[in-house]
Amino acid sequence: VELNGAASPATMALFAGDWVQTQADSVANIVAEGSSVLVMPGAAVKYQGNLVQLGHGDVVVSTTRGLATQADSVTIKPATQKESKYEIAENDSVVVIAARKGDLTVTEGDQTSTVQEGEQSTRSRRRKGAGAVPAASGAPLSGKTAAIIAGAAGAAAVGAVLATTGSNCPASVSPVTPGATTCP
Repeated sequence: VELNGAASPATMALFAGDWVQTQADSVANIVAEGSSVLVMPGAAVKYQGNLVQLGHGDVVVSTTRGLATQADSVTIKPATQKESKYEIAENDSVVVIAARKGDLTVTEGDQTSTVQEGEQSTRSRRRKGAGAVPAASGAPLSGKTAAIIAGAAGAAAVGAVLATTGSNCPASVSPVTPGATTCP
C-alpha cells in the first residue's frame, strides 16, 4: 500500500488531499468517524475528508455520516444520513455504482438520479484516462471484488490506513514523546 506515492506503514493517519494506492496483492481500509472505505487491490483514491475521489479501481464504502465518492464526473452519496453501504468500480470506459444498503443519490453535471438499494447503475466515463492517477483496465465488477464483498468485507486488511477527521489533534507517534499531541 502506498500513501502519496511512498510505501506506508500498516497504520497511518490521513489528511485531506492524501492519495492511497493499493497494489494487485493488497487492500487498504480508510477509517474515519462514522465511515469506512475498503480500497480494493489495484485501486487509487484521494481522501478529501467528507469525500473520497476514486482515481481508478474499486472501493466499498460503509457510512453513517453520508461520506460521498467521486468517480470521473459522477458524485455518489447516500440519499439519507442512515447507515449505507455502496460499491463503486471504475475502468477505462465505465463507472459502475452498486447500492448494497440504502439508496444512493448520483449527480452528474446538472443531472441527479437515485440508485435504489440492491440495484446498480453503469455510467460511461467522460474523462477517459484523465486525472492524476492513470485509469485501470479490466471488468467493472471483478469476480475478486464480488468474492471479497461477499465473504471477506469484515476481514483484516493486508494494509490499513487510519483516517482521522474533526478538530482533534493527532497523537505523536514519536518514541521520545509517545501520545503527546502535535497541535498548539
